[in-house]
Amino acid sequence: KSVLLADFSLFLKYTSTFQLGCFYVLYPFLLDLLSVKNIRNKAEDRVKSLMLGQSQNHHYHNLQHNESVADAAVDLCDAMGIGESDTLEVILAAWFHDVGYTEGLENHEKRGCLHARVFLEEQKVREEYIRNVERLIVATDINSKPSGVLELIIRDADLHYLGENKFEHFSSMLRKEWELLQSEYYSEIQWLELNLSFLENHAYFTPAAKAFYNGQKEKNIQQIKSRRASPLLS
Repeated sequence: KSVLLADFSLFLKYTSTFQLGCFYVLYPFLLDLLSVKNIRNKAEDRVKSLMLGQSQNHHYHNLQHNESVADAAVDLCDAMGIGESDTLEVILAAWFHDVGYTEGLENHEKRGCLHARVFLEEQKVREEYIRNVERLIVATDINSKPSGVLELIIRDADLHYLGENKFEHFSSMLRKEWELLQSEYYSEIQWLELNLSFLENHAYFTPAAKAFYNGQKEKNIQQIKSRRASPLLS
């Protein structure tokens, strides 16, 4: 205890009045930031708990997808120079964005927002921060029009697989999920055409995503074209 008091006395001795004033002004903000950072692991645990009983038919929209989107979001935020607090907003939204799939496809983003809100309120996170996370979850809706750099980042993170060398694997998992959960069936040529159309009409929003994914995405497009041209599919 005496050591702590001595350290604090030295802090006061060599700190100007201006610096102390800044410290006291920023102290509540710093505490709030630390509090939000500490919920990251709790958020992961909550999502894992919510998706634990998920149907095995969710071959694509599952825990692994949420985790991969969160990882992609971190990479994009780092590359874009996004601050720590804003990065955490994107990470939290990434973890919760598809939790609603456990209760069905329709309006799953809204259910994801609800699960995120319940969790964040339990953690005593301020209302403004909760609304920001909800806004980012809603931005993952493919029919929404993202605005603002954080919304652009999470949209790019959600579709990062389009520009990865495992695209064919993810595509086959999505196809299987649609068959089992939505009774949507495609022939091989139909599936290739659907994927090709989606890839050619898609564009990443952020410079970071373009740099990370466009090269492999173009390779994926060419691979689909090659497979489509196979005599076995004619």
